[in-house]
Amino acid sequence: MKSVWILLPFFYVGGVEKWAIALAQQLQTEYEVNVISFGPIDTEARLVFSEFPVMQISPWHVIWRVVRGDVPDICIAALTPANIFAGCLFFWRETKVLSSTHLTLSRESAKSYFHYIRRRCVYYFIGCVSDVVIAVSEGVKRDLRDLAKVPSSKIVMIYNPCFDEVKREATRETQTSERMAFVAAGRLHEQKGFDLLIEAWTSAMRDTDERLCSLEIYGDGPLRSELQEQVRTSDLHNVIFHGNVKGLVDRLSDYDVFVLSSRYEGFGNVVAEALVAGTYCVTLDCPHGPAEILKSGEFGRVLPALSVDALAKEISALVGLRQQKANLPEINSVKVLVHLLQFTTATFGSRVRELLRGL
Repeated sequence: MKSVWILLPFFYVGGVEKWAIALAQQLQTEYEVNVISFGPIDTEARLVFSEFPVMQISPWHVIWRVVRGDVPDICIAALTPANIFAGCLFFWRETKVLSSTHLTLSRESAKSYFHYIRRRCVYYFIGCVSDVVIAVSEGVKRDLRDLAKVPSSKIVMIYNPCFDEVKREATRETQTSERMAFVAAGRLHEQKGFDLLIEAWTSAMRDTDERLCSLEIYGDGPLRSELQEQVRTSDLHNVIFHGNVKGLVDRLSDYDVFVLSSRYEGFGNVVAEALVAGTYCVTLDCPHGPAEILKSGEFGRVLPALSVDALAKEISALVGLRQQKANLPEINSVKVLVHLLQFTTATFGSRVRELLRGL
């Protein structure tokens, strides 16, 4: 049985970690799989992602194992530090190296122009030392090809595994409750744009009775206290922070509208999770992923990137529909069910196994 290492630079609660655990589960029947983090492992992450064990091994210990000849047949890395580490470590070995890109490389995701150019150069290097580069969306694939100049022959697009099966509820019809429930979820980080969402929510509430709607936010991260302070400063009383939870996709069906306000993404798992839950989706058109998932507005509302004003107007309009006892915009259930099949763990596993067999 061939061996596979899934290599990460850290293990927290996030989309990449979910991807890694799903990958391990999908490969374990055909391969000897080890999930390795050469950085810290968060205690909460072990609880949230308890389906597969994760080993914490220092970079020096990993190098020592390789020097002694303990090398896998295949190494699949995620995130830039692990992609570089794996590419360099196994460059002169027979190990096949698959790096993966989970975020856009476009200018929006860079802290400065220098950082933008550096990231493009780094991913050019990663392309050179990898046998395959996995992109999690068509937008990320274009970035790798056009910005990082990775050869198209080395890039494989495989959508993230978002849920086990497509068992979608119909988009909500008119509810007996007069209160419209909005939900957002993700790591409380600048990337996810929760500050933009709260700013838009504050603007929308100026012309809306707070008792008619609520916003609940799932997730944790470095900006939690700052975002809670933004809510307090804005004098909002209908915004609730829940922290990290297990089985979020099962909770999303309890809400009327899901909102994604990210500045940038690579894919945006939670949009697909909300769509399969039957929750109406509103997203900002950030690079990349959300527009692909919603088929450029066919399966939800796609607003201009970074537009707080457009988001505020959309929130007000949706609350207005509830006051008028009108339905949310209708979505073709058959089309969306077929569309969602490409985001299942089974499809993800099939694509990855097919890729590995061809190495």
